[in-house]
Amino acid sequence: RLTDEIRIDLFRICQESLQNILKHARAGQVKVLIEEQDQQIRLTILDDGQGFDQKEGERQPGLVRMRERAASINAQLTIQTAPGQGTAISVVIAK
Repeated sequence: RLTDEIRIDLFRICQESLQNILKHARAGQVKVLIEEQDQQIRLTILDDGQGFDQKEGERQPGLVRMRERAASINAQLTIQTAPGQGTAISVVIAK
């Protein structure tokens, strides 16, 4: 069972990701997955949009906020993307 803080932060990370996709990605498809595996909860947001250069994106306010929220709940946030290749955002937290 997750605390209210963890549930809210996971929701806000998902919300920020979806807003970024709407504003920037030009995606045709988006998938949001929440999985429980081996004492972990994994939130994954995938899009088939235009992707971005990770070094340039690291300073963007939306990604900074997502990293801060993940850190506040001791979650690991990873972003996989490249120009023209879509984006995969994953947040993993121990239960």
